[in-house]
Amino acid sequence: MTAGQYRFDALVVDEGQDLAAEWWQVLRTLLVENADVLWLEDDEQDLFGQPSVALDGFVSYESRDNWRTPQSVARLIEQWFPGRAVYRNPLPGLPCEVIQCQEEQEQPARLEECIRSMVQQGFEAEDIAVLTVRSMRDSFLHSVESIAGLPVRRFSGDYDDKGRQVLSDGKLLVESIYRFKGNQAPAVVLVDCSSRCTTSTDDVHAFYCGLTRCALSLQILWQGSGRWSS
Repeated sequence: MTAGQYRFDALVVDEGQDLAAEWWQVLRTLLVENADVLWLEDDEQDLFGQPSVALDGFVSYESRDNWRTPQSVARLIEQWFPGRAVYRNPLPGLPCEVIQCQEEQEQPARLEECIRSMVQQGFEAEDIAVLTVRSMRDSFLHSVESIAGLPVRRFSGDYDDKGRQVLSDGKLLVESIYRFKGNQAPAVVLVDCSSRCTTSTDDVHAFYCGLTRCALSLQILWQGSGRWSS
C-alpha cells in the first residue's frame, strides 16, 4: 500500500489537550480534502502542558457535563474545585474517605487498610485502581510488588505489535494518573496527595483528573492537614 492510499474521510481526536501542534499537522496529511474532524479536549485535564493547538475553521461547542462521577465524589470535588463541572450522574456512590498521613512513610500501611476495606465491601482486585498523582518513579508504588496480599499489575515498559501497553501479571493495578488518564475504575485509591494538589497548577490538574476516575468508590491518602467533609 502506498502513502497516497492512507486517506481518511473522518478523524476523531480524543484528549486533544495532550496533542502537540506538529502531531496535528501530521494527522492532517492523512485526511481527504474537507474531511470531518471531531476534536475532544479538556483543559482541566491538561497534565503535560502542551500549548493549545490552533483549530482554524472548527465550530466549537463547550460542555461541562460530567456523567461518570457519582454524587458522593462530586460533593467532595466541589469542596476543592467548585464549579468546574456539572455532575449529571444521579447515582449516589459510596461514601468517600480522606485518610490523613502525618508522615509519607505511613502510606504503605494505610494503603493496605484501604484495599482490605474495599475487598470486604465486595470489590474484586481487578475493580480497583491505585493511582499516584506523581510520576511512578517518584512514588512509593514504584517498588511495591503486592498490597494486602494481592499481586500488583503495572505497565511493564513494553508495547505489543499494535502499540498497546503490556502490563505485568497481577491483579491490583498500580499506576500514575499520567498514564491512567482517559480510563476509569469502579474503585480508586489516590496516593501521594497533599496541599500541593490544591495549590500547584500541575498538581491541581493531576489531582482533579484522579478524582474523576472512579465510578463508585474513592479513597484518598493525604499527607498533612486539610479541611474537607465526606
